[in-house]
Amino acid sequence: MAIQGELKGLDGTVCKCGAELLLDVQQSAAGWYLGYFCGRCGPYSRETGYFTTLEEAEDTLDALLYDCVEPYNVRRY
Repeated sequence: MAIQGELKGLDGTVCKCGAELLLDVQQSAAGWYLGYFCGRCGPYSRETGYFTTLEEAEDTLDALLYDCVEPYNVRRY
């Protein structure tokens, strides 16, 4: 669960700097999470709670895609 105020509202798929935002699995000291990332500014938002493993985070992102929940942009390698 997100900490109140931690998740940032998104204005479409563009960062304030003008770069495209991509939804991807991110990592922090607290664990893995799904969030939007700006190639210029770095991490933009955390959209989920934390996962203990990379696999859990990737599975959640895959489930979003499978369930036809289409986020604005998704980075998949």
